[in-house]
Amino acid sequence: MNYKAPPGTSLEETNRLLLQFEDIMKKDSEIEAYSRRTGRGIAHRHPANEGDYLISLREDHRRSTFQIMNDLDKKAKVQIPGLYLDFVQVLPDRLKDLAGEEKPIDILIFGNDNKVLQKTAQEIYEKLKPVKGLVGLTPAELPAEPEFDIQVDHEKASQLGFNPGDVQKLIETAIWGRVSTYIKQGMRLVGVRLRYPQSFRENLEALKQLQILSPNGAMVPINQIAKINIREGEASILHENGSLVAKVLADISGRDLGSVVEDVKNVLRKVKLPYGVSVYLGGDYESQLKSFEQLFFVLVLAALLIFVVLLFEFNRFRTALAIFLGTVFSFTFVIIGLYVTRTSLDISSFIGTITVLGIVVNNGILLMDFTARYRAIGKSKVEALLQAGRIRIRPILMTNTTTIAGFLPLALQLGTGGEILQPFAIAVISGLVGSMFFSLIVIPVLYDLFEK
Repeated sequence: MNYKAPPGTSLEETNRLLLQFEDIMKKDSEIEAYSRRTGRGIAHRHPANEGDYLISLREDHRRSTFQIMNDLDKKAKVQIPGLYLDFVQVLPDRLKDLAGEEKPIDILIFGNDNKVLQKTAQEIYEKLKPVKGLVGLTPAELPAEPEFDIQVDHEKASQLGFNPGDVQKLIETAIWGRVSTYIKQGMRLVGVRLRYPQSFRENLEALKQLQILSPNGAMVPINQIAKINIREGEASILHENGSLVAKVLADISGRDLGSVVEDVKNVLRKVKLPYGVSVYLGGDYESQLKSFEQLFFVLVLAALLIFVVLLFEFNRFRTALAIFLGTVFSFTFVIIGLYVTRTSLDISSFIGTITVLGIVVNNGILLMDFTARYRAIGKSKVEALLQAGRIRIRPILMTNTTTIAGFLPLALQLGTGGEILQPFAIAVISGLVGSMFFSLIVIPVLYDLFEK
């Protein structure tokens, strides 16, 4: 889980907010342990108000991981309104990092003016709040962060022999400090950093009185050659493909990706975009469209190759067509299985569907092969089908049952990575259940019809 306190929040205040959140976690009996990373290295680029948690659940937890995440998020929003939380699961988060994706819903707003983009993003963010199934909406317009604004009077600075870099180094040394020496602790060297005390660093008037050594040896107050003020700066300036961009990100819970995306599209259609601003919907939706196109091509190619093999195997178009149609019909059980278990048709389940195609066709081949053998020795069509069915029913039921049993742990989401492979297992199990019916009943019926 990633967290973010309001910009400019001190380390102490961030820690206070997080202790409140930890009190919420301690009251949840299904959380076994947690660890936290807070703060930053002395010269780290990221602000001290950001960090993350690693939360472990008990093995016997009753609620699903998503339910626990949603409950923690709801309680935190009520009790700690200033703290933004982003819940993710470790394995899916790592896979998204490798794929360069951020969230399932990733709305990109392109334009030429960052302020206009942030305003548009905020409007989209507010209109997406009522969409059912969207969780962890990232605030589109992050609050402005305080920053030092240093304006050097180049004329006065040059008269005294200074350059703008001297002023910058002085402010940097005062606030961040500078490593002056090292001490040895065991086998490692630890830098000793010198800087002004915190009470001084947080006092703007005191910073203005900083003395800077001129080339002629005189000490000059910095406010004589520069103006130092605190202003609200841009929280973030993002670029994508060389263009300015603002983002609205969200996770999905309790609904499938397709239905949520349709609702998001309806919201985006109602947003009146300023001149020069365009909106693009990315994230899992974009990746899934590309993957589905490739997988659909693979599915069609696999089906054609199987049909060609069947033609060469039986040398009869009608027999090959009966087996092929019986195999294709088993896909209806895949759809029924995904619907009953409320599993979305994603990349994993699509691959499972392709796998079913290769498994199920074997049953039809063996059944028709036995039928052809009995017809070759003079038995009638019906007698050959019945005799082949009696012989093949037990092997078909046994092999399908053992395969289903092997996929059950994945379908029940047991063990690490189960959430990734569960749709695959459900698709395969559903297809195998359907193949028992279609292999033993539908394929013989189609064969009987085609051979009349």
